[in-house]
Amino acid sequence: MVLTLDIDGGLGSGDDEMDVDEVQTDTFESKTEPQENYSREEEISRLRTGGSMTQNQAEISRIRNISKVQFGKFDLHPWYFSPYPEEFAHEDLMYICEFCLNYFGDVKSFSRHRTKCTLQHPPGNEIYRDDYVSFFEIDGKRQRTWCRNLCLLSKMFLDHKTLYYDVDPFLFYVMTTRDNKGCHLIGYFSKEKESADGYNVACILTLPQFQRKGYGRLLIQFSYELSKREGKLGSPEKPLSDLGLLGYRAYWQETVIDLLMDGRNEANIEDLASSVAMTTNDVLHTLQNLNMIRISVSDIRNTARLVLTPGLRGINMSLS
Repeated sequence: MVLTLDIDGGLGSGDDEMDVDEVQTDTFESKTEPQENYSREEEISRLRTGGSMTQNQAEISRIRNISKVQFGKFDLHPWYFSPYPEEFAHEDLMYICEFCLNYFGDVKSFSRHRTKCTLQHPPGNEIYRDDYVSFFEIDGKRQRTWCRNLCLLSKMFLDHKTLYYDVDPFLFYVMTTRDNKGCHLIGYFSKEKESADGYNVACILTLPQFQRKGYGRLLIQFSYELSKREGKLGSPEKPLSDLGLLGYRAYWQETVIDLLMDGRNEANIEDLASSVAMTTNDVLHTLQNLNMIRISVSDIRNTARLVLTPGLRGINMSLS
């Protein structure tokens, strides 16, 4: 199987030409799997307890300001610092309304709020529904308080997230599951309304109680489906969180492998990227992470040929 890449168009938006050394440098400098021989479950467990901020357990305890959160029927134990008001750091348990996301320091205030709260779903337009989940689109400018509260909640489980106040430039796509009591938050991703870099995701999170159930992949796939409707190629904003990187790697690898195994004899990498709304950089980096690319340069011309060896054992990329 032969895959061709038109070099004149470049690897990404704003690139005029392809430099082989730059491709190799970008590829090897991208985040790669840990060298230790950990299973996926062990790696996720290590990331949850250590994260990328620090591996010192005493330091983790110091920076984590909220001890425990009651969210619906779940008790959540935050992983990272979140800038809730300082007085909540002194409470043994913080209560968050799972519908309006307001937060309370004592059960009496929370119970009084629940008798008055009438919200049963995120305050936006329902844009997708199937038998299991619903997606809501929320404008950060129209629902500032709700979106800020969502960012505060997500910061407890994202080590790299810094934005939580200026939500006006963002759209939030919230995934929920439904029952007779309402629509319960599973996860979300945000995206800039106008992204100069073409990012289709700014921040993405599946709440801990719903992780490892396929919801993260659905969030990622939904972001690419939106990009397809917009007629654009999308990529998540970098750097990704640790668990976000694991989720995206798995999605990219499965998607690219499916494309290469559909029986085609020849394909253009840009066409492959366009068919799934992925950037060509993400496609090439995925192939490299799978050890499917070998690059040899004998003469630089205008076409790169990537030859897929039998059984997907590797791709030989020759510029000749």
